[in-house]
Amino acid sequence: MAQDDSIANIPSDLVTLLTTGEFVLFLGAGTSISAGFHDWRGSLLALADQLVPFAPNHAALMRHEAEADRFLAAAELLYLAPVSTDNRAAVLQAVFNKTPTITRQLRLLTLTRCQGIVTTNFDRSLATAANDARVNLVHFGESDADLAAARVETDRFLVRLHGRIEVPDSIVFAERHYTALPTRDPYIEFFRELFLHRNLVFLGFSFTDPVLTTLIHSMTRSVRSVFRRHAFALLPTPPSNFANDLIASGITPVPYSPTAPDTAWSLLADYRDGTPPLSTKTYATEQVRSHLAAAYARAQGNRFSADRERILSALLMPILSDHGKGALIDIEKFIAIAERRLALPRQFQRGHLLESLKLLERDGLIAFQGESVVIGDIPQPKELTKDAERLVDGLVSRSTVRFRHTGLETQRSLLEQLILTALALDGLHLAHTLIRHQVFTSRRLEKTIEEAARRIRLPQRYVNISIAALTDLITAPDPEEERILANIAAVVFGTALLLSDPLLANKLASPFGQGAYVDTSVLLPWLADGHPLQEGYDSVLRSFRGSGVRVLGGYVREILHHRRIAFETCEEGGFGDPEVLKRYASFFELHNINAFLGGYAGSLERGRSEGFHEYMERVAPFEQEGDIRRALEARGIVVENYQQKNHGLVGELRAALTCIIPDVVESVSVRV
Repeated sequence: MAQDDSIANIPSDLVTLLTTGEFVLFLGAGTSISAGFHDWRGSLLALADQLVPFAPNHAALMRHEAEADRFLAAAELLYLAPVSTDNRAAVLQAVFNKTPTITRQLRLLTLTRCQGIVTTNFDRSLATAANDARVNLVHFGESDADLAAARVETDRFLVRLHGRIEVPDSIVFAERHYTALPTRDPYIEFFRELFLHRNLVFLGFSFTDPVLTTLIHSMTRSVRSVFRRHAFALLPTPPSNFANDLIASGITPVPYSPTAPDTAWSLLADYRDGTPPLSTKTYATEQVRSHLAAAYARAQGNRFSADRERILSALLMPILSDHGKGALIDIEKFIAIAERRLALPRQFQRGHLLESLKLLERDGLIAFQGESVVIGDIPQPKELTKDAERLVDGLVSRSTVRFRHTGLETQRSLLEQLILTALALDGLHLAHTLIRHQVFTSRRLEKTIEEAARRIRLPQRYVNISIAALTDLITAPDPEEERILANIAAVVFGTALLLSDPLLANKLASPFGQGAYVDTSVLLPWLADGHPLQEGYDSVLRSFRGSGVRVLGGYVREILHHRRIAFETCEEGGFGDPEVLKRYASFFELHNINAFLGGYAGSLERGRSEGFHEYMERVAPFEQEGDIRRALEARGIVVENYQQKNHGLVGELRAALTCIIPDVVESVSVRV
């Protein structure tokens, strides 16, 4: 197997373990970060903040020790502080007993092909993720009886080794707790089992983590042994002296770049369903392309419909193609495979998958035969490749003409990956933003393209020019590029939405805060028939049909304001003459002028013959707020009676689709 650039040398013995699954996965604090929790340092700092009302001096000392990476000493101060047991428990639970955010990455992690999982984390994220992903694990806690039973368990298991925050007294956290561990016989025997009879892979630890810096060394002494079988630690590049300490305990460090924290997780994911014949990087890219290409082709084939069932049916196509033309597969078995490959949560309604299969049957790609399906000819979609190449042409020409830079032509393959990766990153961010009404980050576009360039390993000498060219393409596309971007963004959004939070379809009808909130930057192009973004936004909004797209009441007045400005500008500019408007629009580009004027100009370009007043009577026949409310509600949008200033700008779809995240894709892609 070709190696990922950020893990220079993957030991062959580790490859064997990942292939056979004959190892126990040992998970540290880093694996709970995506669920909304902190690493060791962050947790201690958060605990110090919680401790301030009860013991401010101890809280200050605790913060000082944590910032100096003296984690056990910092944790010890929580137990030295003059607070009651109940207050200490409340402090701990405020940090570790939050409801975890179960990401697709966590669900996939619990699906790792291994003998069992041991975690030192106190939170519930792994147990919840395993339940969501329908993973049958035998669950054990920290008690002596549980550890004794876990030693001889033959089925896949999950051991919460250092306690559960549901029972604060059970957790192993401070110096006193770590010191006491070598005196616990069942704990020692559990480690003896791991040392002598199990292969281990450590993930989610750093070289400052007490488990690796303190516990492993003390356990080595206590059981009078080092790891007899294979033990590997996937961790950021450690200092040489620390690496030597690990080796002395029988653990082989497998370092990865600290700037590529997903690398180790991606390595595990690549072996979840078998050894891929491609490098990690190429494998990830192929998964992006296969899913997005299928989804894009199906959306294009239905006059660009990005509705849920159509996108979901597209996600099933690569799984169907794995079985081959003419294969007969039991429906229930296939649905189970799809649930696992797509890492769908337990609560996801199987009826959606059945509806998607029916859609594939109507399109002639499969045929139902009793309780089975016969797989037909699954075509290799070309639409995404064609349109992506058109966007790459735009990047290359911009670099040459506008920025006087030559050389990007040699990077066409990576530029295509850059565009798709940036859109995939943004699509996932958009899904989370719409659901959780988070404030958008500043410099979103640049940050996302930078992240995409890092993920695809774009050579450094091409990074700045590629960012500049792609930023220019997204913010100032020509009409054809704008159409492609709007379409791809809508499909990426639908794909990311289903894979990152597939329960959204069942949640959107719930109270305020769970729907998709949009503002005038989305509503105006959507209302203005002929606007270059209208079709893309319409596809996105139709993803929520029947569930609840909402707009805050303050934006209704803004629509009226833009409508008035459109009439005033039309009169002042003499745009009653279509030729004058066309010249004006060609100079400033349709998406940079008033949305209603842009829509009217676009309508004229498409051959429609009508005056501006006739156009406005058709697309915006309202003069009062009540008229707009009724018009929006007639089209399935709920107008909320909340004040915009109290809730911020939420669901800003235009910014989301054309200004791109940090945080998003679990791994580089939307992948199986």
